[in-house]
Amino acid sequence: MKLLDKKTGIDLTKLLIFIVVTTVATGVLVVTIGNLSFAGSKDYKAVFSDVTGLNTGDDVRIAGIRVGSVIAIDIIDDPSDDAPEGATQAEITFSVQDGTALTEATNATIRYRNLVGQRYIALTEQIGGTSTLAPGGTIPPDQKTDALDLTLLFNGFKPLFEALSPDDLNKLSFEVIQVFQGQGGTLESLLQSTASVTQTLADRDAVIGQL
Repeated sequence: MKLLDKKTGIDLTKLLIFIVVTTVATGVLVVTIGNLSFAGSKDYKAVFSDVTGLNTGDDVRIAGIRVGSVIAIDIIDDPSDDAPEGATQAEITFSVQDGTALTEATNATIRYRNLVGQRYIALTEQIGGTSTLAPGGTIPPDQKTDALDLTLLFNGFKPLFEALSPDDLNKLSFEVIQVFQGQGGTLESLLQSTASVTQTLADRDAVIGQL
């Protein structure tokens, strides 16, 4: 009986250790996947006319570093004085970590995170006022850049894409996105790709004629 009780105690200890380790590992996984942060934060708002592809939980970044996330996306009446009756816009509520100060010159831009279509909000400081934007404040309308509708853009390139090889198509698509994200160093590479595409099209007069 004592031997049985001892074995039962060992098994119970092993089970408890397994439960604790599994719970901790699950918690770490949830925090990592969900980009959760337990540090203090402040909320701000920005109004956009187009937030296509942006979702709650998406990153808010400064210089490529995640400093917060999108909390809510709401539809509001267009606050512009010259807006037609019934016009609406999207109001984004987002958080940034304590210690990250926004100013009256902070610019908010919705950018592509990857080719799948995920977005994030990029915050940059422009030339202007240096006064700190109070928590809960709204970034002025003239200091935001709406989301680029990449689907509409690529639909315009559809005849061109049909004449390209898959490798050329992937390279050109990637470089177009890099340029629209403000990475000017990619412009030279994009022009080189465009020149290559032009040469390819010149060699495919029959395909162009059919298009």
